[in-house]
Amino acid sequence: MRTDSSFAMIASNSRILRRASLENPLQEGGEENIADYAKLVEISTHALAAARSKLSPDVLKAKRAASTPLPLGAATSSLFAIPFERAHEYLLGPWQHLFPEQGGYCRLPDGSMFVTCTTHMHHVTGTMLKWWFTWCDKGYKYKLWHPEDHVWCTWDTREGETHQDDAMPNVRSVGYEIGRTHVVTEYLGKAFGGRAEDLHVQFMNPSDFGFTPEACEDAGIVFVCCCRTCVDNEPGVGKAAVGRMIHIAREHEDGLELKSLFWLGRDTEKLPDPDGSALPPKWLFDRLANTSFVRRMLLKELQGAALVRHAFEEFNTLSAVLPRLFEQEAAVAWKLLPVRASGAKRRSRL
Repeated sequence: MRTDSSFAMIASNSRILRRASLENPLQEGGEENIADYAKLVEISTHALAAARSKLSPDVLKAKRAASTPLPLGAATSSLFAIPFERAHEYLLGPWQHLFPEQGGYCRLPDGSMFVTCTTHMHHVTGTMLKWWFTWCDKGYKYKLWHPEDHVWCTWDTREGETHQDDAMPNVRSVGYEIGRTHVVTEYLGKAFGGRAEDLHVQFMNPSDFGFTPEACEDAGIVFVCCCRTCVDNEPGVGKAAVGRMIHIAREHEDGLELKSLFWLGRDTEKLPDPDGSALPPKWLFDRLANTSFVRRMLLKELQGAALVRHAFEEFNTLSAVLPRLFEQEAAVAWKLLPVRASGAKRRSRL
């Protein structure tokens, strides 16, 4: 059980952590609900240490934003910043010229930031990732994803946006997360002095952003999620949308190649919040928050480095524990789903 004073402090200041319950406790629950939970935590902890040791220091240095894909062998001081509004055009095509080996981040001309991370998830399938994002609804599950940075989570349903009725984990199916919000408290680098943040990750319909089932199948995409990231209880503001995020994967060797992309400061807006501050008014906040000056003032390069490191750590950690979790916890219906793309579809990524 975690009893450090820093945990007590974030618990007292977090609106999200106040929602913890006997069913979804802050600090326990894993051993009572998941077989061999202690062993799974051990696997996650070792995988986190291994990921941290293999992340290149160059990835944590800011790069210059390039407006076009870079040729193979180009200097690593630049990074192609994929435009969010055209993300599907690039991500459904070949990836060879789009991404550095592990990831990177850069400042865009409008003051926002683009962050990307590549993870090779050995022995993981697209079906496993789809299952994970329907199943991870408790704090003790969330901690297996990153045992240091992840504190607690739950799901909220956005009325009128879901494709499936609320259901228990063992009867959820593909796409259950669409129209729901992953409500989390996490650090972006607790070991490096990062602060705990309360976030609402709104899972949207990928088809609305060009990632239709047909387009993904033709392109060999076996997993994709499109999200809007929001902060909760930000001092002086309350709840606000602050960026966009896409995770997308193709089969690669003995598992998946996962690309994580973040657009920080994109489409910022103040959200309804009865307990938040009335000032500044929404119209003024939205106008100012989307200016280059304010974005540069609020978005520090340290945040880009912290996010690429966190994403690299959490998905490498998940890669180590997910195959065992899926085999142990997933319902039979999930295990009957196809786990490989066809040969023709796999060739389409080349």
